[in-house]
Amino acid sequence: MTKVDERIQLSSDQTENKKQKTAILDWLDNLDIARKGFILVAVPLSTVLVSVIILLFLLQQSEQELSREERLSKLGALSVSLMQTWTEIALSSATFAYTQEESYRERFTKYSHKSQATLSRMQELVAELPPEQKAASLQDLTKFRRLDASTTAVISSLLVQEQDGGLDFARQRNARLRMQAIAEEFASIQWKFKGRLDELEGQYSAVPARTRAMARALVIAFGILTIFISIYLAAFYSRSITRRLNIVMNNSIALAAHLPLNARLRGKEEIAKLDQVFHKMASGLQEASQRERAITENAAEVICSIDGELNFKEMNPACLRLWGYEPTSMIGKSVLQFVAQDGRDRTAAEFARGRETAQEAVIENSVVKQSGETAAMRWSLHWSKEASTFYCIAHDVTEQHEIERMKKEFVAMVSHDLRSPLSALQGSLSLFGKGAYGSLNEKGLITVERSHEDLSRLLGLIDSLLDLEKMESGKMQMMFSRIDMYSVVSRSVNAVLHLAQDESLSIEAQSASLECTGDEAKLVQVVVNLLSNAIKFSPRGGTISIKYQTTGNSIKVRVSDQGPGIPASRISAIFDRFEQIAPTDHSVKGGRGLGLAIAKSIVEAHGGTIGVESTEGAGSTFWFEFPAQQHNEGRNSNEELPDANSCS
Repeated sequence: MTKVDERIQLSSDQTENKKQKTAILDWLDNLDIARKGFILVAVPLSTVLVSVIILLFLLQQSEQELSREERLSKLGALSVSLMQTWTEIALSSATFAYTQEESYRERFTKYSHKSQATLSRMQELVAELPPEQKAASLQDLTKFRRLDASTTAVISSLLVQEQDGGLDFARQRNARLRMQAIAEEFASIQWKFKGRLDELEGQYSAVPARTRAMARALVIAFGILTIFISIYLAAFYSRSITRRLNIVMNNSIALAAHLPLNARLRGKEEIAKLDQVFHKMASGLQEASQRERAITENAAEVICSIDGELNFKEMNPACLRLWGYEPTSMIGKSVLQFVAQDGRDRTAAEFARGRETAQEAVIENSVVKQSGETAAMRWSLHWSKEASTFYCIAHDVTEQHEIERMKKEFVAMVSHDLRSPLSALQGSLSLFGKGAYGSLNEKGLITVERSHEDLSRLLGLIDSLLDLEKMESGKMQMMFSRIDMYSVVSRSVNAVLHLAQDESLSIEAQSASLECTGDEAKLVQVVVNLLSNAIKFSPRGGTISIKYQTTGNSIKVRVSDQGPGIPASRISAIFDRFEQIAPTDHSVKGGRGLGLAIAKSIVEAHGGTIGVESTEGAGSTFWFEFPAQQHNEGRNSNEELPDANSCS
C-alpha cells in the first residue's frame, strides 16, 4: 500500500470515528435530564453489582475449596488412624501367634472391626475426591481391604490349627512371616496413600489463598473502576447540564446587551427545548423591537428618555422635524436648556414631583427651536425607578393652542358682535309686528313673523353654543340645593307638553317623590332635551315614558320612546356637538345637534354619566345617572311642585 493510500485510509478511518462520535453525542444530547441522571446512578451501581456477584462467586469457590481441604484433612487423619489400627492388629496377631491367649485374639477382633469401619468412612470421603485422585485412592482402599481379609485369614488359620491339635513352631513362624509381609505391604500402601493426600491437600490449601488474593485484587480493581466511572459520568453530567445551562444564561445576557446569541443547542432534552423557546422569544423580541424602533423613528411626537439629572439620553428623529435639532446634538444636554426661560423653574419642579410620586405626569411648556421660535409642547412623562430614567413623549400643541385662541375669539365674537345686534333686530321685528311703525299688510306680517322665528332659532343656537362653552370651560355656575326629582320631571313635561300634543303623543311620568341634591334648572334642561329628542323621533300616537329611581347612592333617570332606534355605529357619537341622531330627518324634524352635548356636559358637572340603549326598529332609552348627594351644595330653591304627573 502506498503512502497516498495509507493517508486516504487514515482519513477515512478518522471520518468514520468522527461520525460515530457525533452519533454518540447526538444520542446523549437527545436524552432528557431524568435519563441522564438514571445513567449517572445506574452505571456505577451496575459496576458495584457485578463486583459483588464476582466476589460472591469467589467466596463460594473458596468455601468449596475449604470444604475439600477439610475432607482431605479428615481423610488423612483416618489414614493415620488406620495405620495405628493396623499396628495394633499386627501386634495383637503376632502376640496371639506366640501365646495363643484369648485376650490378644479379642483385641485383634476389636481392631479388625475398627479397621473395617475406618475403611468404610475413608471410602465415603474418597468418593468426593477429584476423578483422577478418586480412582487411585479407591485402589488403595481395595488393597487395604484385601490385606485386612488376608490378616483375618491368617488369624482364622491359627485358630483352626489350634483346634486341630495345636500349633507347631513352623506354623507359627509361617504365620508371623505372612503377617510381617502383610504389614510391610500395608505400610507401603498407606505411605503412598498418605503422600497422595498430602500432595492433594497442599494443592487445595493454596487455592483459598489465591482466591482471597484474587478477591482482594478484584475489590481494589472494581473500587477504582467505580470511582473512575462515577467521576467520568459526574463530569459528563455536569458538562452536559451546566455547560448547556451556561449557554442559556449567556444567551439571556447577550439578549439584554443586544449581542448575537449562541447557536441553538442540539438535542430534544429539556434544556435544548428551553434554548429553542428562548431563541423564538429572542426572535419575537427582535421583531417587536424593530417595529417599535420603526414606530419611534417615524412618530410625529418627540419620544425621548431623560436621566435623573434631566439630561437627554435618547431621542427620536422627530426632534429634528419639530425643533430643528439633530438628535445626537441633544444627547447629554439638559432639557431645561431648550425650555423657554419663563418655564424652566416650573418644568424642573414638575419633573421632581413626577420622580417623587413615580406616577405619570403631564407638563406644558414652550421649547425654543433652532430657528429661535417657540413651540408649545405637552410632555407626558413617566419615571422608572429601576432604570433611574424618565420616559417622555412630547406633543406639539402649538396648533391646539392657536385653535383655542381662535375659539375664544369666536365665542367673544358670537357673544358680543352677533348676539347683541341679533337681539336688537329681533326687538325691532317685534315692534314691526305690533304695528309700532305703521300697519303692515298680510304678506308683510307673515314675513316679519318668519324672520322673527329665524332670529329666535339663531339666538337659541348662539345661547346653546355659549352654554356649552361655559360648561366645557368650567365657567357655568351650578346652583346645587335639595330638590325633588318629581318637581324636575313635572316641570320638564309641562315645558314640552304642547309639542307632544301637536304630534298626538302621550307622556307617562312617574309620580313618586325622590329627594336629592342638584341644580334643578340645569336638570330640567337635561330632561327637556331628552323629551324633545324623543318627541321628534316618535311615531304619531306613540307613548313616551320617563322613570327615575335610586341605584345605590345615585339617582337614575330613564326616558324611553318608540322611535326607529339608533344604528349601533352612531351610538358612540350622538353625544358629540352638532351630531344628529337621524340626519335624513333633519329637514323635517329640525334640531341643531347641540342638545345631547349640552345634556352630557350638565350631567358630568353633576358628577354623573349619560348613555343610551337602543335597537334599530325597537325604540331607544336615554338615561343619565348622578350622585344623590353633592359636595358643593349651594343655595336652596323654593319652587312649587306641579300637581300633574302624567300628561297627554
